[in-house]
Amino acid sequence: MSLLEYAKTEGEKRHCRAFEECGGVTAAARKLGITHPPVSRSITELKRRQALKDASQHLNHQKVPEGFEIKGTSIYFPKTETTPAFWLKNQQDIQKQQAAMEAFAQTYIEDLPPVETPTEPQGDLDTDTIPWIQIGDGHLGMLAHEREVGHNFDLKIAERELVAAIEILIDRAPNCERCVIQDLGDMTHYETFSAKTESSGHDLDFDSRY
Repeated sequence: MSLLEYAKTEGEKRHCRAFEECGGVTAAARKLGITHPPVSRSITELKRRQALKDASQHLNHQKVPEGFEIKGTSIYFPKTETTPAFWLKNQQDIQKQQAAMEAFAQTYIEDLPPVETPTEPQGDLDTDTIPWIQIGDGHLGMLAHEREVGHNFDLKIAERELVAAIEILIDRAPNCERCVIQDLGDMTHYETFSAKTESSGHDLDFDSRY
């Protein structure tokens, strides 16, 4: 069965097609005009998904409640003359899961447009002066309507105003080697997906997800 069945992103599909056409990671990378690590990560992840599906099908006779899945397996070893009875349990490797998630994220990164390289600063850099940009009570994620409170506010407005303010401060700052952007508190309007105050549980007007 083709690994292409397990591809979830355009990057994974592209890598898989080249891999199956060329018969190897190095040849596939050469065909795509990229280095081999991204292709290798994709193929490793696709093989992991294939193995996981095969294992799930093997354990399919085990029934679990609706909405649940098999997390691992347990094997019972009966008592012998030299060892007591015991259960041998296994589950998915957390480190391998982390590596798989990183490989999955990498395939998305490859399809993103490259960031323009910043222009080199002109003249000598001031290494002694450090501009300090302080942001207090940003409340990113708050939602307000002019008809109710006199002003509109949402994520787009918050981003526009914050970026504009920092651009002005950077333009007015000396030609420095570095600066500090400090969050003085309440950068976000709420702290969890529930969008409620932590202490009293009051509902908050919020724009989009946390």
